[in-house]
Amino acid sequence: MTFYAFARAVTGAWCYGPLRMRVFGIENVPQSGPLIVACNHVSYVDPVALGVALPRRVWYMAKVELFRIPILGPTIAALGAYPVDRAKGDVAAIRGSLRVLKEGKAIGIFPEGTRNLHGDAPVHTGVALLASLAGATPSLTVHVIVRLASVPPSVGSLAPLL
Repeated sequence: MTFYAFARAVTGAWCYGPLRMRVFGIENVPQSGPLIVACNHVSYVDPVALGVALPRRVWYMAKVELFRIPILGPTIAALGAYPVDRAKGDVAAIRGSLRVLKEGKAIGIFPEGTRNLHGDAPVHTGVALLASLAGATPSLTVHVIVRLASVPPSVGSLAPLL
């Protein structure tokens, strides 16, 4: 079992257990080939929920600041995340994304570039740029909905509903 499969199993038990995550439209996810998964970003749990919900492995572009956090940085790198410096046009992150897509893998991107708690953050054009540079790679739009009424009090507002 790979580290990714292990982490997915553990976090899956958490997402489908205490968080009561539900997933709709899973039949629309291509099983193979390059794929850009564009998802809104409402909580810290979104990348975890997306990785658990999708039937295939996802590589993530993640803000460079996360890689500087002890334990978290090495962990997300081991899970396939790669850094993007949001303060500049990060050519290395674009090249990394194109490499992952060329290998026929799926990448996860949060187009707002940050958590968007109220749904009013501007969407950046990175998804369209990557799709264009990769030769119109298929894109899948995913929407995370947080339903506070269904969240146990001990979990707070971290429960995603894909």
